[in-house]
Amino acid sequence: MLAGGSTYFLVACVVVGAMTLVGLGVLFARAENIERPWLVGLCTLGGSAISAVLLWNASRMGAKASDGIAWTCIFLSIFGFFLGRLCDRLAGPRDIVRHDDATLGADLAD
Repeated sequence: MLAGGSTYFLVACVVVGAMTLVGLGVLFARAENIERPWLVGLCTLGGSAISAVLLWNASRMGAKASDGIAWTCIFLSIFGFFLGRLCDRLAGPRDIVRHDDATLGADLAD
């Protein structure tokens, strides 16, 4: 028997684990369309961490509470990513700062 008592609980554990990997991937990879990877990654990891704690408590409670909590955790972990992306889009593009080591940061316009 599963720890939470249902197949939904197992699916929720897999989705929360996958979203944790997505959050870590956003933190450590340079995505082209994400301006603030730390914001998006930490929102994703925060939603996944809250979901993991809820799943852990649901497994301690037993099979009666695991179905509703499993669906809640699935949506919460995915919502963390979309919340981070929404905040990133609303904040707008970042200024591009370029440093040229060959000229020690000076802009040579000749």
